[in-house]
Amino acid sequence: HSYVGGLAGIALGGQITDASATATVAGTTSVGGLVGVNGAEGRRLSGSTITNASAGGTVSVPDGAESTEYVGGLVGQLYTADVTSSTANVNIDVRNANTATYVGGLVGYANQSHITGSQATGAVNVTGSSSVGYIGGLAGDVYGGEVRDSSAHGDVAGSSAGLVNRVGGLVGEADAVENGTARGNVTVDSNGLAVGVGGLAGGVRNTVKDGTATGTVMVEADYGSGLVGGLAGILYTVSNGTATGNVNVTVETANSTVAVGGLVGQADLVKSGKATGDITVATEGSAGGIGGLLGSMFPEDYDQGRVEGSEYTGNIVVTADNVPDGPVNGADLGETSYAGIGGLAGYAFSIVDTSFDGSVTVTAESEVENVDRVAGILQENAELNPRVRNVTVDGSVEINSGNGASTSGGSSNDDDDDRSSVDVRSMAQSDAAGAQDGGSDVAPTSATGFVVSMRNVDGGEQIAVDFTEQ
Repeated sequence: HSYVGGLAGIALGGQITDASATATVAGTTSVGGLVGVNGAEGRRLSGSTITNASAGGTVSVPDGAESTEYVGGLVGQLYTADVTSSTANVNIDVRNANTATYVGGLVGYANQSHITGSQATGAVNVTGSSSVGYIGGLAGDVYGGEVRDSSAHGDVAGSSAGLVNRVGGLVGEADAVENGTARGNVTVDSNGLAVGVGGLAGGVRNTVKDGTATGTVMVEADYGSGLVGGLAGILYTVSNGTATGNVNVTVETANSTVAVGGLVGQADLVKSGKATGDITVATEGSAGGIGGLLGSMFPEDYDQGRVEGSEYTGNIVVTADNVPDGPVNGADLGETSYAGIGGLAGYAFSIVDTSFDGSVTVTAESEVENVDRVAGILQENAELNPRVRNVTVDGSVEINSGNGASTSGGSSNDDDDDRSSVDVRSMAQSDAAGAQDGGSDVAPTSATGFVVSMRNVDGGEQIAVDFTEQ
């Protein structure tokens, strides 16, 4: 049951133009609605292209297959062969395979290939008893290539008794995405670990430019979850990215939930980004690295983790056993995410020209540390000071924990480029929100006043604060 296609099982190079197939296609490896495999691994076949091609019908893998990989609505495997102006209106169904990898609505796996001006409209549903991964509404994995001017419109679902890795509304993973759109919901259900899940991409090795995701991202996992975002789970840079759907993560055991963002779970740079969905995280273990735009920077990049010219509008609700003052081990994620929950970022280096309009609510059985309307933790560096400039906040923080309850709220605006941060919070809130920055507090004059927390404020600067009672 290998190399199965609605038109051809194997195409070794050459050009496929204006071709179409509508069929019911079934197989286990290298299965496509039009072609099973196009090209040859490790060989550069000159002029190999698929242009203006289409496929319709269904592509499926028989129940209980031992292992399945490279399944696509148009092409299962693609080697050094670009796909341009092509479509797949194909529902893909992989049921109860032991392992299932590289499954996409248009292309399962592309190596040294580009996908341009193409579209997939069917649903992608993959279940496995051991593990599943690299699943996307358009492509499972585009390795050594880019996705440009392309879209996916169907729902994407991945579930497994074990690991679920890299699931996205457009791509499971790709080197880069430019002008990509995903309009379907992304759902992951794992009895093990779920990692790398996003409305547009589970992971991107480099950059997303002009990406949009409109669907809901929902993750349920037993062992732990991390790298989850409304747009992407993990990437290095996003420029002009938008996510409008809600992000919901549930871990049903005492394991951690880390690096969850309304836009991106983990990244070096978020620029001109916008997220408008609510974030809900529930775990019986620790939670950390959760933010309206960015969950967490990469811990080893002490001068990165930047959020610039972006905005988050929505509500963040976290229920956990604890939000610790220190690193949260991400349940074998391979990365350690620092703790912290913020209206804009959980753990970041700098936030500039950015706004938050919403609320942050944290409920925990025990300790709660590093919760703030801007950033839970701003990374300190011996040579480079963290900076917060021109950040507008119109929102509130509510903390309910074994250490007591606290609230803060109101509007604030830091318009001075020379000042790192000015945050206004109520007396009831613990000092955790500002303590990590080494800033000083101005004591209140009454029990109903406000505390002004100043971080890295230049000497001699005057700050005016309205001490209006709540």
